Amino acid sequence: SEGECTSIFQVDLPLPPNSSFLGTTKTIFLFNRSTGKWENKMSTLPLSGSRENHPVIFRTFEQGGETWMLATNGVYEPVMWYEGIPGDEFIPIEYDYDADPNYPDHGVVGAPVASSMAIVGSRMVLAGVDGYGITFSEVEDHRRGWNTAAASPGDVWLTYALLGDTPGRIVSIQEITALQAAIYKEDAIYHLVTQAEFVGQNAPFRYELSKAGIAGPRSGLSIVRMLDGRQAYLANDGG
Repeated sequence: SEGECTSIFQVDLPLPPNSSFLGTTKTIFLFNRSTGKWENKMSTLPLSGSRENHPVIFRTFEQGGETWMLATNGVYEPVMWYEGIPGDEFIPIEYDYDADPNYPDHGVVGAPVASSMAIVGSRMVLAGVDGYGITFSEVEDHRRGWNTAAASPGDVWLTYALLGDTPGRIVSIQEITALQAAIYKEDAIYHLVTQAEFVGQNAPFRYELSKAGIAGPRSGLSIVRMLDGRQAYLANDGG
C-alpha cells in the first residue's frame, strides 16, 4: 500500500504542463501525462503521518530558472523537487554550508519539520514548527537561512517567531497576497506582514495578533479562499 490520499496539487510546469501531484500518508506521486500513470517521487524517502492530521502541503518556488515543488506534512522534514533533479525524486530541503567558502564549518542545515507552509515576500515560510513557531528561508532561496547557520549571533532570533500569546497551536498559514499571510491557530488568527529590512537586521516580517479567544479552523484543509479574496473556514467547534 502507498498510503491514503491527503491532498492533490495541480501546477503549470514547463515539462509537462498542468502537472498533478498527489500527497499520501506515505509518499508523493506525480501524474505522468504521457503514460497515464502516477509515478512515485519519494520511494527512497518515505513519508509518515495520518490522513486527518498530517496532510501534505504543496507550494511552488521559482529559483535559479527552475520551478521547484516544495512539500511538508508536519511529520517529515520538508522536501523539494524540480524537473530534471538528479535521481528524479523529492529530497530534503537543506544547504551544505561546508561546500560554500563563505561559510566554512557550518555543516549541512535543513528546513525544520513544520505542519504548514506559504510563500511570502519571495521566501519560504514554515509554520507550526514545534507547534507554535514560524521560521523562514532567505529571500529567493528556499534552501538557505534555516537555523540561521550563516547569521551573526545578534540576529539569530529574528528568523524565528514564537506565537505564544494564546495557548492554541498553529494550524495553518495561508497566503493573502504576495506580501501577506494569515496564520491560523486553534484559538487565534495572526497576520504576517512583509516589512522593510534595516541594514544588518534580518527581520523581514512582523506578526500582528488580529483575533484571540476564538474557535480556529479544524485543519488546514478546512480553510477556503472565496472569489473576493476573503478566507473562510470550518471551525473546530463546528461553526
